[in-house]
Amino acid sequence: MYNSSFICTYNYYDASLALTNPRSKILFEQNPNFHEESEADLLEMADYLYKNELLTAFHMKEIDEKMFNSKVQELYVSLFFFNEDDKSHKSKGKLKNIMKKASEKLLMEDEEFGFIILFSYSYFHLMHLCLCELLEKGEISDELINALNDII
Repeated sequence: MYNSSFICTYNYYDASLALTNPRSKILFEQNPNFHEESEADLLEMADYLYKNELLTAFHMKEIDEKMFNSKVQELYVSLFFFNEDDKSHKSKGKLKNIMKKASEKLLMEDEEFGFIILFSYSYFHLMHLCLCELLEKGEISDELINALNDII
């Protein structure tokens, strides 16, 4: 259903995203000259990687909006309507608040719409980390929840 076995890298090529992500921020703080190429080239690389990483996350080979929407909806249902254990309940509640906040930015009040928004370029690098933790550990660290909440 969702591939949590890879690391998002597109955010490393976009400084505005890298500094919002606790994992990539470390690289930038340790190596301030990390970006020596032109900003346009880096953003083009970031966009290319984002599209490929989104496909990888959903086990897709090509961009297909209908299939993508179906897979996102399937993930949403499996996360929020089944397997409600005590360990993940708190993290899922925090993630739902972020989903609602994301949808409200576009004057909507739909949690599922907010879930879809979190797969957009600006948020996916953090959403992926949150989903990986939720799927693998059953909970999301406050560090990641706060980082995602802060950029919404």
